[in-house]
Amino acid sequence: MSLQVQTVHYSFGDYMTKRRWTSIWAQYKTISELAPDSTLEIGPGLGLLKLIGNLYGIDITTFDLDSDLKPDFVGNVTNLPFNENKFDLVCAFQVLEHLKYEDAQLALREMKRVSGRNILISLPNAQLVWRYCIYLPKFGERKSMFARPFWKPVEHKFDGEHYWELNKRGYEVERFLSDISKEFRILKNWRSWDNPYHHFFLLEKLG
Repeated sequence: MSLQVQTVHYSFGDYMTKRRWTSIWAQYKTISELAPDSTLEIGPGLGLLKLIGNLYGIDITTFDLDSDLKPDFVGNVTNLPFNENKFDLVCAFQVLEHLKYEDAQLALREMKRVSGRNILISLPNAQLVWRYCIYLPKFGERKSMFARPFWKPVEHKFDGEHYWELNKRGYEVERFLSDISKEFRILKNWRSWDNPYHHFFLLEKLG
C-alpha cells in the first residue's frame, strides 16, 4: 500500500473548507453520542478530531500510513497492530475509497476485529442532490434535500486518490450495504445536509 496524499494536501486554504469543518462537527457529534471509552481513528489527517476529543474528554487514538502526520501508530489499515476488541469504537472518515474496493472490504473486517462494539465511517457519495432551507416563523429553519431527478451513475475513473465512490456505476449504496451486511448490522446511514458528499454509516459488528 503506497502513500497517495502528501502532507501538503492538508493545507488550510485548500483542504479545510467550510463544508469539511461541518463534517468534522458531524463526526464528533456522533462519537460523543456513542460515548465510547476508547476510540481508534484511522486516517486522522491533521488530527483535528483527536484535538477536539482532548478538549471534551474523549480519548482518541490515531492510526495512519503517513508518519509525517504524526499519528499514534503507523501502518496499513488492512493489518492493524491491535488485539481483538481493543477499542469500543473504530472510525475511518473519507479513507476507504483510497483503497481498491476489495481491499476496502478487507480493511472493514480488520476494523471489525479490533472493535469491541461499533464502527463509524464516511464515504464519498457522488449522487448529486438539491438542498433547500427555509425559515418558518415560530418553527425556525427547516432543511431538506432531494436526489436530482434523472441523475444517472457514471463510471468512476481513478484520479490518483479515489479508487471508487458511492453511487458511481457499480458502487451503488445498495451494493455496499449488501456487501457489508454479513459482517455488520447497519444501525444508521445518512448524508449530512451541510456536506452531502460525505455519507456516514454507523455499524455494529456481528459475531
